[in-house]
Amino acid sequence: MKAVVAFLVSLCVLSGASHALDRCLVLGVLSHSEHQKISELVSQALTRGSICNHLRYAPNNRLTSFLKSQRLDGEVLRVTDYREQVQDVAFMVKQPILTVRGLLLSYDQGVESLQDLKGQTIGFVRGTHWAKRLTGKTHQIVEVSQLEQLPEMLMKERIAGFLINEVSWKKVSADYPAFYEVNVRDLSAHIYLLNKHKDLEESINRIIKNLDLVLYNQ
Repeated sequence: MKAVVAFLVSLCVLSGASHALDRCLVLGVLSHSEHQKISELVSQALTRGSICNHLRYAPNNRLTSFLKSQRLDGEVLRVTDYREQVQDVAFMVKQPILTVRGLLLSYDQGVESLQDLKGQTIGFVRGTHWAKRLTGKTHQIVEVSQLEQLPEMLMKERIAGFLINEVSWKKVSADYPAFYEVNVRDLSAHIYLLNKHKDLEESINRIIKNLDLVLYNQ
């Protein structure tokens, strides 16, 4: 009898392992060049760790919609505040992929913090939860659909400044050397997965922890 029980247990273990290996995760990534470059490194590391995956690129709000409707298995490079938007369907893998700065960009060299622009209009990409939290009731806000709109709006003085993470800013910063940047918050970027993939968390934590990702030396 004990032998039969042991055999059945072993079958369950093997079945679970097989299920993990059979899955191929569809992971969403913002359709920005810097996000794509970093996410490809993460994807390669997951593949080396025997976690099948492929990346799907889309705009910010579309990714959130895809995750909530479970058309994605997860997302790569989302900040900790993103939990508030998707916590009903997904969890955050604890190990950060990297930590970057949340920046305020303006024309004024004298601006040292967001409070220096209190009451003025600040822009950010729609769905950027950390930016909305920082501006709160202290500023007028403008939300745009595309990153590229923000520097153009600042140049036309339609906004006093805009909030952006440094990965996204790197994509366009060379075209706007006259802007001044101020670090307003550190942002850690993580993988998010649907709750049904909770059994992969430990493995992915280990893979990401061993990923030596020096962003600005890539």
